[in-house]
Amino acid sequence: MGSNFHMRAAKAAPDGSLTYLDGPNTNFFIRHNTLFELIDAIDSVKHWRTPTKTTFPWYQSCFGYDRPGGPSVADCFRPRDVLESLQGIERELQRNSKKYPAYYLFWVPAADGAKASHRSLPVWYRDRPCRLFSDEQGCWAVETSPGPREGVHHDLKELPEVRVRLASDGPEVAVGLERVSFLTEWAGAIQEMKRVCLTAMQANGLIMTAAG
Repeated sequence: MGSNFHMRAAKAAPDGSLTYLDGPNTNFFIRHNTLFELIDAIDSVKHWRTPTKTTFPWYQSCFGYDRPGGPSVADCFRPRDVLESLQGIERELQRNSKKYPAYYLFWVPAADGAKASHRSLPVWYRDRPCRLFSDEQGCWAVETSPGPREGVHHDLKELPEVRVRLASDGPEVAVGLERVSFLTEWAGAIQEMKRVCLTAMQANGLIMTAAG
């Protein structure tokens, strides 16, 4: 597939051609490689014994923009089928949350009382220069100063916050830790796609998906 994924609400015209619906909730656009992270993660868990099988034909078999001509009715999917597939994604991520990657946000307080989130943060922790980050194994402060302790990991995943300095000579501050589940990360995109499906259903239409 190409670098972009497109989902549109459409209808079959009287002459058999495909027309697109206009208005709100008729269109969804995302980077293909970004959406693939969601689809591939679920397929890998559900079909690890049969890696060529997919739960998402509306994604894996979508129209390729590099093909000659435009998509036709035959390239489209029933909106109810796509909607049920998206609802299945939500159920899967709710029931088996621990099987899917999560990440942590590090919330840094500001002088005005606001907070800013970071996926990674250089700090001084336990009087040592470290980097706060998360991966599939957990949430960590990893020591970064060259020497025998470089790369030593301190486990933070059970902590609601961690006290660090943002500069070597700065004051100590409490940085909050927030775990973001795979479902939370994808909730917005899933809801947008569901709205396109509902729009197509209300119009007795179809769902066109394409990549390119």
